[in-house]
Amino acid sequence: MKYLLIILFLLKSFQAVAQDSVESSPHIPGLGLILIKDLGRCSASIFAVGKYNKKQKALLLTAGHCVNEGSAELKMSHGTLSMPGNYEKVRETPIKPNMQFYVSLPDNNYYSIQAEKLIFASLYGKDIAIYQLAYTYEELESAGVKPLIVNDQELSVDENLVVYSSVWQTKFQCTFTGYVNTTLEMYLVGKHVLRLNDCIEEAKHGASGSPVLDKHGYLRGILVTVNEAGESCTFDNTCELQNRPSSKIEIRAGSTYATSLDGLANCVDEKGNFNTKLDTCAF
Repeated sequence: MKYLLIILFLLKSFQAVAQDSVESSPHIPGLGLILIKDLGRCSASIFAVGKYNKKQKALLLTAGHCVNEGSAELKMSHGTLSMPGNYEKVRETPIKPNMQFYVSLPDNNYYSIQAEKLIFASLYGKDIAIYQLAYTYEELESAGVKPLIVNDQELSVDENLVVYSSVWQTKFQCTFTGYVNTTLEMYLVGKHVLRLNDCIEEAKHGASGSPVLDKHGYLRGILVTVNEAGESCTFDNTCELQNRPSSKIEIRAGSTYATSLDGLANCVDEKGNFNTKLDTCAF
C-alpha cells in the first residue's frame, strides 16, 4: 500500500509531455530528456554506480555541453594545437530557469520532473553533466523506474552497443571501434573517448547525452559528438589527436564519439552515496 501511494504521488507530481513527443519506442523507464530554451534538446538518463544507496536522491546523466556553462576556445595556428590546460569544472550549481527535465515512466509517457541542482559538469576531459533529482532512487523504483548501472570495464573492439535517444524516440545499433586518447572539436577536448562506427543517422542533433549500453544493458558511456562531414576539429566534426611523439591529427568521417565513464566508481563513498567532493573523485 505504501509503494502504491508513492507511485500515485509520483504520477500526480509529474506533468506529461505534449502528445507529439509522448511515445517512447523502444521504451526504457528512466530515460530522460532536457529541454533548454533558446538552446535545444538533449537526451539524458537516470543512472547509478555500483551498490548505490537507494535513499539517496537520484542522479540524471547527460552531456556537459548540454549545460551551456562557461566558454573556452580551441585555436589552430600553423598546424599547432593550443588547448586549455584545465577547463573549469562546474560543481554544486543551481538549476537554470530555462531548463526543463523529463523522465519516462512504465506507462510509456514522459513526465516533467523536478531537478534540484547541477552537481557536476565539465567540458574538458569528460564532456559530462550530472544533475540531482528531487526524488530518491527508492521512490522512483517504486514507480517502476530503475537506474541504468555504470560498467566502467574496458570494452572490446567490435563489441556491439546500443545508443538510446529520448529526443528522437529511437535506438541506434552501433559498434565499438576503439578508444581515442584525445578528441578535439572546437573548444571541446575529450580524453579516453569511446569511438563508435557511423551509426547515428544524419548526426541527429538532440542525440547528445544519449546513454550507450552494452548487450547486458549496462551503461558504458554517453553520446557527445560525431565527425559529420570529414572536416578537421570544427563543430560536429570531431578529430582525433594521436599519442605523442607524432601528435598527428586524424580525421575519421562518420565516426561517432561517446564520453567514457571510467572514474565514476571513485566518486561513491563507503555508504553508497555519490559524492564528487571525495579526494578519489577526480574525473
